[in-house]
Amino acid sequence: MHFLLCLFFQPAAAQENGRKVYTPDLDSLWSQTAFIHSLSPDGNWVVMGEIFEKSGAALALMKTDGTVKVDIGRAEPVLFSADNKWCAYQSTEGKLTVLGLQSKKRSSISYADVIPYNFEFSNDGSRIAFLQTRGDKNSLVIVELVNNQKTELQDITEFNWSPVKNTVLANRKDKAGSFVLLFDTSLSKERPVIQNSESSYTDFRWSEKGNSVVFYENDNEQIHLHHYDLSGSKKTLLNAAVGSKFPDAVIHNKELLISADGKNVFFYRKEKGRIYDKGNDMEVWETKEPWIYPNMKNYDERERYFLLTLWDTSANMIT
Repeated sequence: MHFLLCLFFQPAAAQENGRKVYTPDLDSLWSQTAFIHSLSPDGNWVVMGEIFEKSGAALALMKTDGTVKVDIGRAEPVLFSADNKWCAYQSTEGKLTVLGLQSKKRSSISYADVIPYNFEFSNDGSRIAFLQTRGDKNSLVIVELVNNQKTELQDITEFNWSPVKNTVLANRKDKAGSFVLLFDTSLSKERPVIQNSESSYTDFRWSEKGNSVVFYENDNEQIHLHHYDLSGSKKTLLNAAVGSKFPDAVIHNKELLISADGKNVFFYRKEKGRIYDKGNDMEVWETKEPWIYPNMKNYDERERYFLLTLWDTSANMIT
């Protein structure tokens, strides 16, 4: 009997000493899904993501041949430079990290207090620009990546790199008013575009060739549309011109587009003084109507009364 008992208990003892019991808590060690976040322009680097039940998303920068892996944790967004030499990502705490991809040591440098989603590489990848806040002050910091040389422009609230040159279009707001300027990073030289103490400027767009920019001006009474050619020519479209072509119409600050050559600008106009009815909490949809009411209402508020308009800046005509 004693011999039989030994045979019975021996496997149990071996299981207790050599194996662990799987419990539901261990499920958190496994990711729920995996995905590709982004890919470098040359395809040699990829950012892979995994989502865990408790800790959420985690990203890793990997070389596509499998030789390198760098954990970057929870980061958003993640950008690659056009020359494939750099990767930049921002943590949830606002720290921006720029990681070199060429050297074996993969040197990195970090910057604190960066405004979320406000960093961008230049068109050739040699520089990175970002908005940094300290106290109640914003500044634009431009870093030459090869030597970490920094240039700082004070009171900048918005910026946009040229698609062909190391030039930044920026909006500055200070006690004197609001300014739009161009900054040539190669020459460290500012060029004023427009200034108004009572206005604000939004929706900055470059033409694909980098020879023109367009943007809106809001002076609290009406919206103006500005076109600036880098040769120095500046044109402004006012509501009076729009109203003379389309009676009772005014410029609306909806999406703004510019052609590749910088000569044609597409914008939206709307009926002057139109008030959009937000409706009631309870809505009734008649089944004989072609649309479900919420979709029809959304179209009425966002599409129906906004008409796409073309401004030919070379002839100064709208159609």
